[in-house]
Amino acid sequence: ALGVPTRPGQSALSGARAAAQLVMALFGRYGLTFAAPPVLPVLPRFAEGRLLPRAEARPAEPGWMAEAVERIAADDAYLDLLADALADQHLAHDEVAALAALASEAGLSEAHVRSTHEQLVTALREIAERDGVVTATEARELRQVATALGVGAAGDLRPVAGGKPTRVLVLGTTVEADRLRARVLAEGVQLAKKLTGSVTHLVADSSVPANEPRLGRAAELGAVVLDVRAAPVALGFEPPPVAPAAASATPKRLGGRILMGVGLLVMFIVVVGMFGGTPLAGGIFLGALGVGALLGGWWLAEPAPR
Repeated sequence: ALGVPTRPGQSALSGARAAAQLVMALFGRYGLTFAAPPVLPVLPRFAEGRLLPRAEARPAEPGWMAEAVERIAADDAYLDLLADALADQHLAHDEVAALAALASEAGLSEAHVRSTHEQLVTALREIAERDGVVTATEARELRQVATALGVGAAGDLRPVAGGKPTRVLVLGTTVEADRLRARVLAEGVQLAKKLTGSVTHLVADSSVPANEPRLGRAAELGAVVLDVRAAPVALGFEPPPVAPAAASATPKRLGGRILMGVGLLVMFIVVVGMFGGTPLAGGIFLGALGVGALLGGWWLAEPAPR
């Protein structure tokens, strides 16, 4: 709305940027003015210099829940408020507490609030089940929302892929394989003991040889074969990693590269001068300056270890 992104990132910096864009849109594009001259607080003054905005992760793309809340008919003001809170695909316990406090101030009973929570989770569950396919991501996010709202039973949704439930067979004897088996059960996904036609995903760890017959057989049955490290994301247990925004080269690094260039130039001049008969003392002095510039520039330009 108003040309401002509706789903900024979760950081305070993203919220501040969104608020600044909103103020500029209201006062610039739409011509709003203050009813009275604002009285600004006295703030400390910082030394002037070039601003270096912090690079942050790109906001996640709107998921199924962000689209689902837009399809819920919100004829209740509190339900509409809940749907808005879920628009960023994140609902923390402090947000739920703040919403409950607002509902209490508005005179809504505890029973009405709980009924509204159940109504929202039930509506989201019906939307997730409508196409006959429930992904592990949908089931996980719905359980998280239901738990945050205190109606965990209403969000008891099991993943279903292509009309059949998701069944995972984990092969291997490493700790990673054991952890994944426990994670599969904790996420409410069926854990298979042997390879059958009902298995939808087969996960193998490093202890499974490449010529394991069940790997080829799983592909023939149409099951997805995964590495144990990639399985949590592929199964929807964890969100995919978000690539951080590429940060531009800092002035410090640029200055380091310039200093290295100056050092190389000085070294070149010293070598040419020494062949041309420059006194030894002067050559040593200039050579030391060139080496110092090279080392200093390298120290500035070299990225710090992470």
